[in-house]
Amino acid sequence: MKTLLQIFLLVCFLPINNFSQNLKEELKAIRFEHLRINVPDKEATAKWYVDNVGLEIISSSDEEVIYLRDLYI
Repeated sequence: MKTLLQIFLLVCFLPINNFSQNLKEELKAIRFEHLRINVPDKEATAKWYVDNVGLEIISSSDEEVIYLRDLYI
């Protein structure tokens, strides 16, 4: 009886399982609002992001952190 129940469940739910694995979902683009990266040389890293990625340094009173922002937001 147990084997018969197992076969029945397998026959009923196997097609559902295979179908659900093939569904494609439209994913939204990822957008970061805040991102913190700890680096050994923050000035050189900030300069690299300004020169190569096009970010801009934001002035701040905090001496320990350099804030960057995207110019196109």
